Amino acid sequence: MPHTFEHEHIELIRLLPMEAVIGSNQPANWSKPFWFRYFWQEAISRKSEFIRQSAQILPFFNSAFRLPYKWDEDMDNEFAKDDLIKQGGVWAYRSQETQWRIKRLNLRGGGDVWNQCPDGVLRDCLEGLLLAGFTRIPVAVDGLNAVQDNGASVVFNAVRLENPDQTKRFNCDFGWRGDSRTFQELDTAGGFKARADSIINGFAARCNLREAWNPFSLLANRSDYWFREGQGDNCLHTSVSIATEFRTATAFPLLEKRFAGKKIPTTWAEANIASTPQAPFFKVRVDQGPDATVYRYADRLQLYLVMLSGSGFNTKSKQQEKFPELAVKFVESSSILASITFTRVFHALEDAQGFTALYDAGRSHAPTSNRCLAAIADQDLATALLHRVTALFNTTVASMPYAAKWIASGSEAVPRFKVAGADATINRVSALDGTVLWP
Repeated sequence: MPHTFEHEHIELIRLLPMEAVIGSNQPANWSKPFWFRYFWQEAISRKSEFIRQSAQILPFFNSAFRLPYKWDEDMDNEFAKDDLIKQGGVWAYRSQETQWRIKRLNLRGGGDVWNQCPDGVLRDCLEGLLLAGFTRIPVAVDGLNAVQDNGASVVFNAVRLENPDQTKRFNCDFGWRGDSRTFQELDTAGGFKARADSIINGFAARCNLREAWNPFSLLANRSDYWFREGQGDNCLHTSVSIATEFRTATAFPLLEKRFAGKKIPTTWAEANIASTPQAPFFKVRVDQGPDATVYRYADRLQLYLVMLSGSGFNTKSKQQEKFPELAVKFVESSSILASITFTRVFHALEDAQGFTALYDAGRSHAPTSNRCLAAIADQDLATALLHRVTALFNTTVASMPYAAKWIASGSEAVPRFKVAGADATINRVSALDGTVLWP
């Protein structure tokens, strides 16, 4: 068929900027372009795998878009021949820089690309991108969290619990998981579940994870673990990621690029102008004089301390930078033992400058005997569990406040919060309208 995308165009397709396909780098949550971006950004980082999936990817482009004229030598009379070069028999822009001039592919037949493309064609494309950008880690049929590959499996047995006469034993691990929900809400939801499997109140359906065009609507896809090769971490929708270190968990979410181009304000008026709902500044009172106030970004987060038993996916087995996390398909609500709430005050507008973590005692919840008994269903072992998890909770609380930043292998300490180059202790954090965030 003339003037269509063929296998010879697949390398050029991989070089398209995101906005050329979806029209925006910030699509609405859970929309078709949102999911396309999720799979696309992983797949394009793996050239050979992307090319290998061309048979599944190309029909989507042919259904929705016209081949750019400069990719078709039969249509190049509209342009100066000297502006083009041959790449694998295909006419293309002369340089990598000019290839990025394509800001939006032209639709085939007009209308909305996402509604005119058949669901099956879109799903095949998204599944091709999934296979190109992710590694599948099959789950063993005899265990919902278990992994078939022994090299990618982790057994939770670092913590050994015993009763006083050592006639009862139980092995487990502890980890941390961020979530804004309350204990009651998590109990109602059944604990932490992978988004693709979260059917309480139709959550998976609301995220379009049950739509026919989404590859995770297929049980065979959502039942396994998927590792994001481009990002070097777990799939966000088919795994429950658990951090094995508290400080590492406190580094998320990252600031990323929400403050790009902004400067730290020095007055309330500047902070008010610079603030947006996604990037607000806060008043931070420090100990340099009775009225010393500076303006920084801050947020309040909550981490749950969970007990892990059985086995799961050892994320580090697939990583070059060994990040202290692992993955499971679910954590039962009975295995959620405690929570620590804290406020982060960022030292600057870049993640590399770090943050100070401040413990919020009023909103945190220490382990209880009832929750430990619910987790382990044996009074003697529950007492041993309470002893171990309380010690971990107290040690973690005692480590705060601290200053840290995210790094590829976890987190590391950074210098203390400073004002005008001098160390400063944070006494109070409040919104610009005076609402207190901490303590």
